[in-house]
Amino acid sequence: MAAIPYPDPDEVAGLAEVYAEIGGIRGYVSNLYRIMGHAPEGLRAYIGLSHYVRDQSSLPPQLKELAILQTGATIGSEYEKAHHVWEGRKAGLPEDKIQAILSGSRDPFDERELAVLDYARSIAASRSATPEMIERLRRHLSLRQISDLLLTVGMYHMCASILLGMEVELDGFVPGI
Repeated sequence: MAAIPYPDPDEVAGLAEVYAEIGGIRGYVSNLYRIMGHAPEGLRAYIGLSHYVRDQSSLPPQLKELAILQTGATIGSEYEKAHHVWEGRKAGLPEDKIQAILSGSRDPFDERELAVLDYARSIAASRSATPEMIERLRRHLSLRQISDLLLTVGMYHMCASILLGMEVELDGFVPGI
């Protein structure tokens, strides 16, 4: 059970409308979004960034899911890992790559994927990246894609801090890992 109660959308002004917007974008209102529902304006702002990262980013979907899954795995967010194993599969991410991230293997990845994974892992572990790591990203990604990677990894750090801090439980519709 989450550390604070999920709000009733009929009791928080404006929340039903925000939930309707989220449902229109995502098709559901996850527990992550529900835990932020006591502040509908803040949730709406978060959804704007989430919608950009998830649906409008220049990163190819599989590369984006690799970055998100690596972030969740390194931080230790079971919620993020479960959601992004599921989302990764929907995006066509091969099972051997999903399992490699979960087990810490580097075997099935190409150089571009390794550059993204190493960046996500380093930021999650130490909040820093070496100049060599940035150079590797520049060899494999456009500057726009690098910016989108930064937004993606940063957003999922924020997401993990909410999930872990509030002990948000996995949504029932997401299969566990």
